[in-house]
Amino acid sequence: MPPIHAFTLFLLSLSTSAAVEISTQLAFDQPPLDRLFFCPRGKIEESRVSSGWPAYPVTLNTSECLDYDQIMGLPNRQQNLECIASATEALTSALDRVGLSESFLVWGSLLGWYRHEGGIIPWDFDGDVAAMKESCNATFDALRAKGSGVKNIAQAVEAELPRDFHMVVVVDGGVSRDLDTFSGCEARGIEN
Repeated sequence: MPPIHAFTLFLLSLSTSAAVEISTQLAFDQPPLDRLFFCPRGKIEESRVSSGWPAYPVTLNTSECLDYDQIMGLPNRQQNLECIASATEALTSALDRVGLSESFLVWGSLLGWYRHEGGIIPWDFDGDVAAMKESCNATFDALRAKGSGVKNIAQAVEAELPRDFHMVVVVDGGVSRDLDTFSGCEARGIEN
């Protein structure tokens, strides 16, 4: 799982027209929408490594970032939110069908559920579901005991997803559609 400081959506403490200072504060009660930016992960990682964040604030050029109004103004934003909800539901249902019913919302999805009356954060771009590794291992062992020929949990879950939904595995440098890259539940991350 990625460390919390690697998330793509950051709350910024000081905003100017071309640069922002990324705060070292990790939690905010009422995040001001005019200080939210969505920036390319590579740009964030480059700035983080060169600055020593989160020990020290970092200034980030926002010329490649989207602000709140730009995010909300993207074409088909409501359809994107409906897609996130649909994909999250499809994934949790598939997890239930393979026997991994102890999945739960995490990160932005949990925050959205809490702060937006069971909904999605309006500027979110994905859904976040997790399961404990022990539960995953027990489920995978049960699948194998039933004679399932799957190599890993992602293959089992993908077989239960609706048509046109696919699993990808988190690998160094991005994601891969090759679900044969790990065994059992030993992936860094699995996405739908």
